[in-house]
Amino acid sequence: MPSLKQAQLRHIALYEEILWQANELFLSGTTTARESIVLFDQNWENIQSAHSNAVLLANTDSTAAEFCSKYASSGAFILNLRQSPSERIIWLESALYHSRRLGNRLAEGWHLGNLGNAYRDIGENEKAIQRFEEGLEIFREMHDLKAESSFYSNLGNIYSDIAEYEKAIASYSNALEIDDTTGEKKGHGLTLSNVGLVYLNKGEPQKAIDYFDQALEILQNETYGDSRGTSQALTGMGMAYVHMGNLQGAIGYYNRAMEISKALKDDDTLGTVINNLGNIYLDLGKLDEAIQCYEESLDISK
Repeated sequence: MPSLKQAQLRHIALYEEILWQANELFLSGTTTARESIVLFDQNWENIQSAHSNAVLLANTDSTAAEFCSKYASSGAFILNLRQSPSERIIWLESALYHSRRLGNRLAEGWHLGNLGNAYRDIGENEKAIQRFEEGLEIFREMHDLKAESSFYSNLGNIYSDIAEYEKAIASYSNALEIDDTTGEKKGHGLTLSNVGLVYLNKGEPQKAIDYFDQALEILQNETYGDSRGTSQALTGMGMAYVHMGNLQGAIGYYNRAMEISKALKDDDTLGTVINNLGNIYLDLGKLDEAIQCYEESLDISK
């Protein structure tokens, strides 16, 4: 008869596998995104319980320590839809600590990148930049071009946030150049969308539209596309059309983004889209529609 510890480790292993499966479905294309969300939500309570047990056992059991690291990486993308940044940081700092204990440099690098994104989400930009630069150094040493591209793109996001647009474009350009070498598709599309946002923030909406168009051509592909990235690029396109004065065109893009965000239960993007729609209806003098949008956006924020 298995001991309590053996039973706990089996439980931990089972739900790490389910988390990995849901994450892979989420990444594999737009047609499987909804299926991945259903699988994840059905098992979310058990995933959290199993992870908690792994943390409790990790300091005295190397297998549990390895699972502490695995949980954060196995669900790296889909967890973003269900965890707050502060919750992600707790999981990721534990994962980083144990990956370093075990000498797993590859895991350490990816945890640093995900921590950078989480710190960015709460506005701790200096910590985010530090994590990205530490991770970039690891992947340079490992000659991992795909990872380097991802980290350059993440640094571009931070520089865009703090309005250092030339540094952002330089970082994104490094990422795009590497993608051309490796043939990376989805990451290339996401980076193109981010470049579009930079030009939008610089007050160059037509350039932004050009980049969003290129991004959507990739991100809407059913084989290697990205549903969340598509909704974000559509949102950016809507914002660019507002800047160009084409409000009806913007509404069309926002409605497409809203449909995808609702299907993914991606409240961050959904709240932004509905609020932006409210602004358009206000400009058009459609006050009832504007109020409805603002109330919906407020409910999501709460």
